[in-house]
Amino acid sequence: MALRPPGSHICYLPARGRLETFALRDVPRVLGAKLAVLRLLTGYMQRRLREVSWGAGRGAPALTPCLQEGASPAPQPPAALGLCLLRFLGTSQALLLLFSNGTLQVSFSGLQTQLVLSGEGQGLLLTYWVRGQPGASYSLGTLQRRECAPAALQHLRHTLHLLQSL
Repeated sequence: MALRPPGSHICYLPARGRLETFALRDVPRVLGAKLAVLRLLTGYMQRRLREVSWGAGRGAPALTPCLQEGASPAPQPPAALGLCLLRFLGTSQALLLLFSNGTLQVSFSGLQTQLVLSGEGQGLLLTYWVRGQPGASYSLGTLQRRECAPAALQHLRHTLHLLQSL
């Protein structure tokens, strides 16, 4: 389920079905609880995005959370949906967010550490930073040669463990 920008329509794709789009006023009753959760998540994420400083004068990009059903591989949302949150996992140690463009963001508690995997193939990039310290980005080749900060590798291993539990 996805809330389409600017929030006037809902797209719904059952685990084994076809994509359906509804105006908010026409959403079937059986989807009411899912819509309520989606609206709460959307409001929370939009508030968090407004709180984040994205640089001088730049606003945060619009984020459209999606709720995915079933355990099958996630279908690609239509391009018109924009950036969607496909999956998330929260533990006492970390919050993992998987977005429709393939970006994976992990926020670790404690030291307020962030890890972002973006790109694909040889263009894969790991960005890692701890609050109060300068961040660093590592290419796929650098990761393969293990030429990055040991803490970044440790957090990457933990991220892989989290991904296996999805």
